[in-house]
Amino acid sequence: MHSPSTRAAKLCRAQRTGARLFVSVILACVFATSQHAQQRRPPAHTPQQGNARATSNAQTTGDEATLLHEAATLLQQGRLAEAETAARRAVAAAPRTASAHSLLGVILDQQRQTTEAEREYQTALRLDPRATSARANLGVLLARTGRTDEAIAAFEEVLRFAPDHPQAIYNLGALYVTRKNYNRALPLLERAANIKPDAPVPTGTDLALLLALAGAYAGSGRAADAARLGAQIEARAGDDPRVLFTLGLTLADAGDYEHAAHLFARTNELRPNTYEVLYNLGIACYNLNRLDEAQDALRQ
Repeated sequence: MHSPSTRAAKLCRAQRTGARLFVSVILACVFATSQHAQQRRPPAHTPQQGNARATSNAQTTGDEATLLHEAATLLQQGRLAEAETAARRAVAAAPRTASAHSLLGVILDQQRQTTEAEREYQTALRLDPRATSARANLGVLLARTGRTDEAIAAFEEVLRFAPDHPQAIYNLGALYVTRKNYNRALPLLERAANIKPDAPVPTGTDLALLLALAGAYAGSGRAADAARLGAQIEARAGDDPRVLFTLGLTLADAGDYEHAAHLFARTNELRPNTYEVLYNLGIACYNLNRLDEAQDALRQ
């Protein structure tokens, strides 16, 4: 029979399986041959790599560039069905343009058409093996669908071609945390946390990144670093119960049950009577020998 702390650790690990991954879409290359389009920025919600190279091995004409710009704009506006139509027209007009397939893949991915999205990303990579946007987004898709080994390989390949790709750095580090490979996770996540503020996300202020880094510190036995970072995360989290709960799990892994119990109690105030919160609150109190509080939480 497992001890309460062992059962809690298993639940902690189960709760942390859905690490947030960042999507990386390089759209500036779509318009590389159009002087008019070069003056336009990619959609604000789709990060762009700093040193993006063209991901097309076939030049786009003005018509294809216009269609791709239209698709990107519609994607930015959340008009996904119309964006898909425009992107498919661009692919039909220039079937050997990797960036067109990559953008169509993003649009399909946003609509959870996973199989078709993967097919478009793979087509983009066959046309241009150095298409970092397509490979990075394929990595996110693979991770989201549980194909972690393939996702890790995809992100490592992105970094081979683009060593400073911020999304791939973060995503690879986050995946290594889920694999408990902290020796590989820590350098990547520390690097991501120190990316200059004007770089694409993630930055040092991003809570998902900081939570992953705290988890890597906890898993590496660096409890003091996990606690220090945990205080920063809590200050920035406000009243977000998801962040507070995840941070509590991380600090419990580091053995900081005092802080973890405080975070679980705060989460319970914000989201009362949630099984996972009450269970972990009870286990944290048990480890602190606060048996009345533990019993009360576990009864609930």
